[in-house]
Amino acid sequence: ARGNLMDVGGTRNLQNTLMSVHGGRDGDTRVQIDGVRIGNMSGAGQWHNFVPDQGATQELVIDYGAVSAEEISGGLRINYVPKEGGNTFRASLYATAVNEAWQGTNITDELKAAGLGAPNALRRMYDINPNGGGPIIEDRLWFYASARFQENKNYVAGLYVNRNAGDRTKWLYDPDTSQQEIFSLNQDSGNGRLTWQVAPKHKVGFFYDQQRRPWNDIRPGAGSEAASF
Repeated sequence: ARGNLMDVGGTRNLQNTLMSVHGGRDGDTRVQIDGVRIGNMSGAGQWHNFVPDQGATQELVIDYGAVSAEEISGGLRINYVPKEGGNTFRASLYATAVNEAWQGTNITDELKAAGLGAPNALRRMYDINPNGGGPIIEDRLWFYASARFQENKNYVAGLYVNRNAGDRTKWLYDPDTSQQEIFSLNQDSGNGRLTWQVAPKHKVGFFYDQQRRPWNDIRPGAGSEAASF
């Protein structure tokens, strides 16, 4: 198997990684939630912009060979199974954060002389994931709910805030080398699952997941992230 993105220190953990196996195509990958395929119109099956909530995931199934007959392709099948509540209330919290003070640099005078004023670097990153669930009616109806808040902000090498941004009397790019441009990506999500034990051998589940993905790409000289710290 192979992936197309390198994630160094978690700086690209919110980017979609394209995966393939056995020499196949990226577009043969299928991502599912409890057996239901998710995706968007940007590709055959590899693009989905879905960031899984690990706190709400009970099981992760990855099929990479001899997939079932209902699959349209022979690529990877990645299936996330959401957690179900039980007869005991349980909750957990995962949280992590880091900023630029935790990152070293390997920029040299030689690179600066070649024109690289500042390299790509981490600005800020965090991941906060509270979740929990339990019984609504014991032995009959359960719930599980989770939320996840993530952010990646990275300084972009060679791009600086434009001093002339917003000034209609000036049309030229005037870089402020004291303010490096920032690529910003946030991913916030909330989800919940209800599970109803209809009969000893029959169970019905309902799962809802809402995700929000503000993505601020950098346009050279636009100064778009100057106020987004």
